Amino acid sequence: MNWRTARRVGTTSTGSYRHAPAVASMKTLSLSAGAFYLLGGIGALLPDATQSTRQQLGNRAIGVFDILVGLALLLTGRRWPRAAYHVLVAGGALLIATAMVLSKGSASAEDPIIVFTLPIVAGAAYFAWRGAAVHTAIVVAAAFAAMAYAGIRHSEIIIVLGALVCIGTFVAWLTRLADRVEEDPLTQLGNRRALMRQLETAVERAERTGDGFAVVMLDLDHFKAINDSAGHAAGDELLRACAARWRDLVPDERLIFRYGGDEFALILPSCSLGDATELAERLRGGLPSGTTTSVGAAVWAPGDSSSLLMGRADVALYEAKANGRDQTVAYGDPSQSAREIEAALRAGEFVLHYQPIVALGDGTVRGYESLVRWQHPTRGLLGPGEFVSQAERTGSIHALGAWTLDEACATAVRGPADRAMAVNVSIAELRNPSYVALVQKAIERHRLVPRRLIVEVTEGVYDQDDRQVTTSLTQLRELGVRVALDDFGSGWSSLRWLTTFPVDIVKIDGSFVHGIDQDVSNIEVINAVIRLGKALGLNVVGEQVETEHQARVLRDLGCDRAQGYFFGRPGPIDPAGDDVAAS
Repeated sequence: MNWRTARRVGTTSTGSYRHAPAVASMKTLSLSAGAFYLLGGIGALLPDATQSTRQQLGNRAIGVFDILVGLALLLTGRRWPRAAYHVLVAGGALLIATAMVLSKGSASAEDPIIVFTLPIVAGAAYFAWRGAAVHTAIVVAAAFAAMAYAGIRHSEIIIVLGALVCIGTFVAWLTRLADRVEEDPLTQLGNRRALMRQLETAVERAERTGDGFAVVMLDLDHFKAINDSAGHAAGDELLRACAARWRDLVPDERLIFRYGGDEFALILPSCSLGDATELAERLRGGLPSGTTTSVGAAVWAPGDSSSLLMGRADVALYEAKANGRDQTVAYGDPSQSAREIEAALRAGEFVLHYQPIVALGDGTVRGYESLVRWQHPTRGLLGPGEFVSQAERTGSIHALGAWTLDEACATAVRGPADRAMAVNVSIAELRNPSYVALVQKAIERHRLVPRRLIVEVTEGVYDQDDRQVTTSLTQLRELGVRVALDDFGSGWSSLRWLTTFPVDIVKIDGSFVHGIDQDVSNIEVINAVIRLGKALGLNVVGEQVETEHQARVLRDLGCDRAQGYFFGRPGPIDPAGDDVAAS
């Protein structure tokens, strides 16, 4: 849920009738619903000699179905959408009623009555008051119809239904009473306990889906002085006023917590660092007159624990206070470059330039490497060296990389069908489990032949123990996308790369190509790399070729392709799609 598009779903209290109880986490839903279905299925399979063959077959079918659903919930239920549990609870009530109808006339015909307590309890504990009431009505209607069909006396039916309603109401009341344990009585926001629980849930979700989130911490400036001069009552009133104003700015009030004293915290799902700092600025601007606050923000990165993420946000908050208070500091991004980069993306200030890659055998263009540029409104055209490192450090590289990929694919399909398009990808992007799906969607959206897309990754920054990087690149190759190892030879573990890393293309680092004109030993190194690449069945590309002599040596050594200023500088693709206009 992006904070920009989320709809407010609460009122002033974390125990609002619109909120599901705090106990209704996805873990609780999956485990309890799975257990309910599994136990119900086992009960339906218990033999009953008084049932006919038809009744036994019907109940066995229900039992097998329940067991399969129960096992699926226990194994994968955390990944199911929450709306699916409405279907499961209502479906459970109908299955119990069906079992009673099928068992009419047998000794066990009335046994399922007690099982109606399971969907009653689930509806009361899983959903908001409105949903709990609807599910109670469904259970009561199903139980009434089944018991009436089974011939149970009306007086007994009324007693059973009354008991079911009492059980559901009591469970609903208890679960919502438990919510008060996680509610700050002064501001009616979630307290520290609620924050830590929600933070753990957010980390679990991010690790599962790769969809990150941000944490923002706020500390009212000089709050102790207000308490000392105006009294604690005035301080409490200020805290309530701040909470009330911030509720109107935060899309879902369950995302904001009173962390302790005069400290507040926010959890922002699907939020980048730039978006987090933008919201933080709005929160700072929404305070009562004469009140200021210091803010620290941090974004989750793969491998981060909840405590590590909170520590980063706390470090940023400390910097904001140490540097004069009344300001926002983003961890790793004190200049708020992430916010500027994301704003530039929305304003359309980024462009792609393309450098041709030629076949050394005949000099024909076989593809392009796409290179991002920033057409800055005040600083002019900026190369990637001026902003990519900041984007990687702050997490805005994901938005920038997604735009670059989409633009490169769109350009590729407009050009000749025999030319490939190379896109540089950062290790941070490959660590995201959803990156492969992003690439697949871009390919399908533009109807690009997967083999025409080349993903380039720099060898020097790869961590061989990062399994997600290798997994992402392996999955990309399974899609048909080719993988190029850029700047080969610049790192200390180049040879290990070739044995542990899924690679199709090796690009010789430009420092070796430049050395062709200076030292014959560089030629020997290049020759060894080319021979090694050929032995492993890889295509070899020479980078940063600037002279005819360099190109000739590479060709004579058996290098397949090359790129560099000698063949063409990076520039916009010609409208005809055949040439690059040098910039």
